[in-house]
Amino acid sequence: MYNTILPYGNRLYGHSITVVNRSEVVGRPLAALLANDGASVYSVDVDGVQQFTRGEGIKKRRHEVVEKEAWALEDCLPLSDVVITGVPGKAFKIPTNLLKEGAVCINFSTDKNFGPEVKDRASIYVPAIGKVTIIVLLRNLLVWAAQ
Repeated sequence: MYNTILPYGNRLYGHSITVVNRSEVVGRPLAALLANDGASVYSVDVDGVQQFTRGEGIKKRRHEVVEKEAWALEDCLPLSDVVITGVPGKAFKIPTNLLKEGAVCINFSTDKNFGPEVKDRASIYVPAIGKVTIIVLLRNLLVWAAQ
């Protein structure tokens, strides 16, 4: 998935990723980061879908954001090589039948956003991020705030 042969900024070129939850803390920055590395990113939230890309080709340095009118989560999932979720709610579950066969599925929410059947469809499933990851994120936030 992450092509180390390509130069930095293009290593995700040609891949589609869906990030569910466009929060200012993780969702939006993650979508921008992935788009800046060449991926086409669908950012899904209750307000709709935005597509983060670097535009045509691999020459642009910075991502662009386009509103995808009349799109919903159901339109993004079948196109996505990677699905990353962070919806804080036990009731929200990704519809497994819409996932692309062999997709990489990552849950960064404290609640499980994928049902147990995701293991049969995903090539890689990460059910939760670790406490060390959370500590590093908090440390980075404190460093940023101090600057």
